[in-house]
Amino acid sequence: MKKILFLGLFLFLAQSVFADKQNSLILKFGITPYSIFSQERTFVLFNEQKNSNFSNINIGTVFYLEYYRKINSIFKFGIGYAQQIKRNVKDYDSLGFTLQAFYISPKVSIYKDIYSILQIGVSKIMDFDEDIEEENLGLHYGLGIGYEYKNFIFEFLYASDNEMYKLYLENILVQENRINYQTFNFNIGYKFDFNFPKINRAGKEPKKTKVKEHKQSEKELLREQNELLKKQIELLEQKIN
Repeated sequence: MKKILFLGLFLFLAQSVFADKQNSLILKFGITPYSIFSQERTFVLFNEQKNSNFSNINIGTVFYLEYYRKINSIFKFGIGYAQQIKRNVKDYDSLGFTLQAFYISPKVSIYKDIYSILQIGVSKIMDFDEDIEEENLGLHYGLGIGYEYKNFIFEFLYASDNEMYKLYLENILVQENRINYQTFNFNIGYKFDFNFPKINRAGKEPKKTKVKEHKQSEKELLREQNELLKKQIELLEQKIN
């Protein structure tokens, strides 16, 4: 339900803010062959700290939904949503997690169809520990390079997500965990170009203008007919005399 609401809000904001031509909706699928999952655990009661790093994580998959608007021939500005499917650390089947990220994304053309990507936003690592009782949104940022062939998208993206959560035991804080999750992603997607319907901010004014112009053209036609009749009458009078 939340995803449907987000999609609706996503499209509504896109239409209200960027109701213009040069719009693109991009659907992408990504593969994460390598990543690093770092965890810094602080045991509050014992004032003890332990660090752990995992790089032997199963290959991940990510789905992206992005909207971009072309500002000029070089610069595009967009917003996006990324959903990672649950991944597990090898040899630790119980250690798995998913990730959601919301971000803004400037895109700058480097040379012809080659461009650079920047992502800045928030993320949330989920399903990592069932005992989490207090969790904050983390910082998400990414940097990459892409290539567009016709409407097909090919990208390499480095992303980093940082988050902190707390564990409680009978309402007593016992542990603070800080997570840093770095990924290297290969993405492929397709771009749908479209234009939003133009909103007539003048209401019915254009119709009134057309009616007014039509009335003016009728008056001019009548005036011309009257002048033609006057000339015909003058010719008749000359013939009679």
